[in-house]
Amino acid sequence: MNDTPADPHSVRPGLRNGSLIFLVVVVAIVALTALAGGVFGLKSLFAAFMFAWYWANVETLRFDRLPAALIGSLVGIGLAWLLQVLPAQMGPNGGLIALLAILVALFVQIQNWLPQICNLATMLFLTMMAAPVLVEKSDFLDVAISTIAGAAFFAGLVWIGQAIAARRTPAA
Repeated sequence: MNDTPADPHSVRPGLRNGSLIFLVVVVAIVALTALAGGVFGLKSLFAAFMFAWYWANVETLRFDRLPAALIGSLVGIGLAWLLQVLPAQMGPNGGLIALLAILVALFVQIQNWLPQICNLATMLFLTMMAAPVLVEKSDFLDVAISTIAGAAFFAGLVWIGQAIAARRTPAA
């Protein structure tokens, strides 16, 4: 009989493990904020945390899904950037071109034609970055760099955590 739940999100870690996970997450948030925000001056850390949330909750921290998640996130940021740049440079025609690019990306994602490039991460980051307040006020390069920094930081953290867990787990 298989005791593995169909939905990995339905697993409860227990109070001890849940508390440990919570502590690690809080320390990771503080560390990334201090390092990326304080040391490197990145201002768009919301993108790093959005990436971490996506990779953890949608891709369940699978390293084989990390490249597609990161590429998709950057494509979504790029599409939203078009909403800022093209209308400013080309007027209404630029807005139409940006909208057409987004519609093409949406269709490609629905059809699952280029899942490594245009995927759920693309649509999440496009939706987030297309919010009018973010389109008008964001430095899209900072958002992209923050996303990459978050991906590298959290992937490194998960890799270290998995290595520690593997050392503690007796060989079968």
